[in-house]
Amino acid sequence: MRSQSVAALFMAILGGMLSACGDDPLGDLKRAERFTLYSVLSGPFPPGTVLPPQREWFHGHPVLGQIEIITPEAKKSIVDALDKAVKPVDGMLPKCFEPRHGIRVSRLGMDVDYLICFECYQARKFSFLQFYETLSTSDSPQKTLNVHLKRAGIPLDPSMKGDI
Repeated sequence: MRSQSVAALFMAILGGMLSACGDDPLGDLKRAERFTLYSVLSGPFPPGTVLPPQREWFHGHPVLGQIEIITPEAKKSIVDALDKAVKPVDGMLPKCFEPRHGIRVSRLGMDVDYLICFECYQARKFSFLQFYETLSTSDSPQKTLNVHLKRAGIPLDPSMKGDI
């Protein structure tokens, strides 16, 4: 019994090391040591859909490409765009969730992932334990993320709507 309590305390402390202080849903992005931006193929995929073989998946979505964000300027442009748009959910959200972007940030050897659907105005933040928190967003950051992906020659989901 004591070992379970110690394990729970350890996980809570470790989770606190990764999570931002206060209610900042993007605190992990802002303090990341590594920062990877993904272009993912949205679903849902009807039964019988033949998907091209993918080498990598990101929370159930085939990865079309990814880029590590290295420069402080590039990281700042993405974080600033998301910071203006992402907030905790304060009401109802659409039932759809068709993400086409993902971000993985690493800090202290642990990953936190963001799977983003600008079309449905929401994002999911996955902790290292694979639980997720739903966040509300506008579609304004989509253009910024797409600029970084296109510059790296990474394809975008062809079904993407909005500011491409």
